[in-house]
Amino acid sequence: MAIHKKISAKRETALPVMYKTVAFKLDEKSMSVTGRTVTGYLAAFKNLDGDHDVLMPGCFLKSIAERGVNHTGGNSIAHLWQHKMDTPLGKYTVLKEDDYGLYFECVYDDIQKANDALVQFKSGTLTNFSIGYSYIWDKMEYMDYCEKDNCIVMPGGACPVCGDKSSLSYCFVIKELELYEGSVVTLACNENALFTGLKSEQVEDEINILTEEAEELLSTLKARKRYELGQIFSKLKSLAKFEPILESKESLRLEAEKKAKEAKNAEDAKLAAGQADKTKKRKFAGLATLAN
Repeated sequence: MAIHKKISAKRETALPVMYKTVAFKLDEKSMSVTGRTVTGYLAAFKNLDGDHDVLMPGCFLKSIAERGVNHTGGNSIAHLWQHKMDTPLGKYTVLKEDDYGLYFECVYDDIQKANDALVQFKSGTLTNFSIGYSYIWDKMEYMDYCEKDNCIVMPGGACPVCGDKSSLSYCFVIKELELYEGSVVTLACNENALFTGLKSEQVEDEINILTEEAEELLSTLKARKRYELGQIFSKLKSLAKFEPILESKESLRLEAEKKAKEAKNAEDAKLAAGQADKTKKRKFAGLATLAN
């Protein structure tokens, strides 16, 4: 089946790993703490989110079956602090879908960061969970969504509940995701915009930090895979520093036009000053003639 053009456009701007955040409040359905066990929801179903995604029941089942609580090998779905793979907080004892969303129970380890998180859950300082995932592009559909009645509608149709078209918005119906981890996060901000508003020197610093992180990760891999991923990372790093030729030419053209305009304005000002001087001299000459 051909992928809808809107899904293709979404794919062009998506990152390899994406994030979604859900807010919670202590003592509500979405989250509770008993001793060192934290329970709650990492995601909710059938709600239109900021990415215009609607997560459908079943979208996490494959990931849970392959790398959930009963998985004995590596690469299990992790529970992290702020999406940091080097800062796990504990181990899931329950990770499943129910009618509401992606439910979890996690026993937090007796480590400083986990202890801090437990305290901050109770104080209300921490108020968000988030998932790290990748899209499965052929498991996505482009539809309409009625925000008034929270229902999915065929594109161009009317809401079957209210019959209204004015309350419809487009949506991407997500039938499957690749789930990597669930995290405790501080802010429900747009985590998918990883670097915005950075100055040039800050960009350079971030590239250097990422280079160190990538080199550390690559050192753990076998030679062939290390070489292949190293090539990919080198290309991405070069691309990050690359200024497109068209943009360079355009910048030069605009700069040349600016200088030409400034030169012309200076010349016009000079000519105007010369003309004013000539007019002034003629005026004085006329006055002198009259005086004689």
